Amino acid sequence: MEEKKRLIYPDILRIVSIFGVIVLHCVGELWEQIPIKSKSWVALVAIDSLFRFAVPVFVMVSGMFMLSPSKNRGIKKLYSKNILRIVTSFAFWSIVYLLYHQASDFIVNRDSFKPDFQSILNSFFAGEYHLWFMYMIAGLYIVTPILCRLVEKKSTMQYFLMIWFIFCMAQNFIYLVPGIGKYAFGFMNLFKISIAVEYSGYYVLGYYLHNYEIEKPLKVSVNILACLSTFGIVAVTIFTSFRSNELVTKYLEYLLPMTALQSVAVFLCIKNKFQGFNPSKKAQKAIYALSKISFGVYLSHLLVIKIAKKMCLSFFSFPAYITFGIMLIAALILSPLISYILNKIPILNKYIV
Repeated sequence: MEEKKRLIYPDILRIVSIFGVIVLHCVGELWEQIPIKSKSWVALVAIDSLFRFAVPVFVMVSGMFMLSPSKNRGIKKLYSKNILRIVTSFAFWSIVYLLYHQASDFIVNRDSFKPDFQSILNSFFAGEYHLWFMYMIAGLYIVTPILCRLVEKKSTMQYFLMIWFIFCMAQNFIYLVPGIGKYAFGFMNLFKISIAVEYSGYYVLGYYLHNYEIEKPLKVSVNILACLSTFGIVAVTIFTSFRSNELVTKYLEYLLPMTALQSVAVFLCIKNKFQGFNPSKKAQKAIYALSKISFGVYLSHLLVIKIAKKMCLSFFSFPAYITFGIMLIAALILSPLISYILNKIPILNKYIV
């Protein structure tokens, strides 16, 4: 009976988000291999733009649960459970990726290979590029007790989201405006508010959208603007990259109004579609199982992508779209398998996935 009462749509959001993250990283690994202005490159820009919501929605789902009064997390429990898990997971996977890179360098440069301890130490603390998420989510966990107080009143939460939008989203967008953009951004940045809010806006936004209904006209407006924004991201990224003859990624950032609109649209679409959804027990178990291993999939999928890419480029001369397909399929099959196995091992399932 308990499983039937379980809210399904947050699990579906996690699954959709992790799929989006995998797609984004498959694109990211290929971009440098493909000439700008080629059809494959344009296709990758379009694909990347469609999945910008992936990380923000992950953060929104975290906020939806972590800020809930029913969680009643004390500071001691927050550090001993949630933050400790982030620290141990980061350390473990940072070592895994370090070993992979060291082994790759050794195979390629066997005669001249010489480990640099300082470089290894720096790489450990920086982590593989997707592990930036761990620092960000740990920071959000640290301020969760404060944000829990903030979300107790709807009006206070709305005020916070307005401040977040103005001093983070709008400020970053203004910077992109030619001419006056840099000056206006510089003035707004003097307040340093964007540093304080940043991803906490998505964190609070997830809680807000889960607990409060959005009126239909506003939902329609968000959907229309999200579609226009996605098209705009594709168009402006292609135009500016063609003009400069190099990849321009500043319109693909997570802290921009276009990405926020896309993220809200995806969140609301899945919430509206699946909020009252009551699937069969088998379907429930499958959805829950995939959602449960999503964190481990996030941590491990890039390793699978990198190995698949290396094999494709070293042993075959596939077109870009075939290499993309191989990396995507390998990550979608192997990273859930890795996460599933690690989730079955005691201690490891608490501290590294």
